[in-house]
Amino acid sequence: MTPIITTMTSTGQIYLPKKARRALKITKASRIKVSLLKDKAIIEVARESILDAAGMLAGSKPVRPVDIDNIRDYIDYSR
Repeated sequence: MTPIITTMTSTGQIYLPKKARRALKITKASRIKVSLLKDKAIIEVARESILDAAGMLAGSKPVRPVDIDNIRDYIDYSR
């Protein structure tokens, strides 16, 4: 494959051309993994497992406590 040359913006963002996005199957919601070697950077799509999110919300508290016995009182049925 022919190398793809791109530029970096003044804010440090890199434009990834359409040809590269298609080859890597990158969409707007994709997470990108950049691996740095001596003088090279390897770009790939970060394939994550649901297990990688384990503990992500540990220690977080709900905005307001909800009484599970009366949960229907908290649901907005007007939609």
